[in-house]
Amino acid sequence: MDTSLSVHSPNKRTPMKLKFFIILFISGFTKISAQIYFPDISLSHNFQCQIKSLDEFQARFNGIESNLDILDDSLSRRNNLLALFDFDMKPDGLTTEELTKNVNSFVDSVLNKNIAFHISDAGLLAECLCRITYNGHAKKITLLFQRETTRDKQRHRWGIIGVKGLPEAGIINLKRYYTISPVEHEIHFMGLIDLFNENSSHAMGYRSQQTRIDQLSVFLTLVQTGNIKFDLVEKQIFHYIDVPGYVFTIEEITRNTTNSGWLISSLIPCSENDKLKYLDKLFDYEQIQEKH
Repeated sequence: MDTSLSVHSPNKRTPMKLKFFIILFISGFTKISAQIYFPDISLSHNFQCQIKSLDEFQARFNGIESNLDILDDSLSRRNNLLALFDFDMKPDGLTTEELTKNVNSFVDSVLNKNIAFHISDAGLLAECLCRITYNGHAKKITLLFQRETTRDKQRHRWGIIGVKGLPEAGIINLKRYYTISPVEHEIHFMGLIDLFNENSSHAMGYRSQQTRIDQLSVFLTLVQTGNIKFDLVEKQIFHYIDVPGYVFTIEEITRNTTNSGWLISSLIPCSENDKLKYLDKLFDYEQIQEKH
């Protein structure tokens, strides 16, 4: 079987090579006169081909729905999977040939092992780049979410599992430690009145050097006390780790072509051990390790 990375043209039976740096269709508005504009018919076509939601991504990944441009033949399932990739996907140091080989291997694995993608999978994580206001100042942080079932096992929900960027935003300081007198016990730790009340911004620095700060608890507490106001999500990236041997990300790609919407923006071949390292990096575990 020919495993070259290709899709079918809507008007021809011959395969058309899928290039990662070529846009398939470009549409816009055709100027008819100085006063009147009519939309190009390709605009509607692009919209129909576009993956407009993660639900639609799921339907196309699992073979329930098909891209309008793909013929219903023996290669349609494969071509639909290929069409889920951003054709402008960054090679991350790979040659075009190496990237194409990785994508074809991924598609072969999905087809041969009958792998399905489900939004409800615990292996789907959402990374949201957010804007907040902290004590009146604009800041940027990142929230991480994971899919899970409710305790009654009847429904699915997103749960916040991590936050990044609090130290960079100046909200907490993980590096500084402040001294509590070694004889403080002799006066029943009365000095804590001044330490906490007069130097509240130093509070986290009085922790033991063996104690790590739970940044998510800090964030949620600041939200609860009104010190943090949530403004908006600037961007979201989905990370999917449940395909054996691979991790891939999904991002919303906005452009007037058929290759747009929610697309696979990166593909990383990796072992299960490599996936743990990937998650460590995603959660900034290496960066937040406090060294003593």
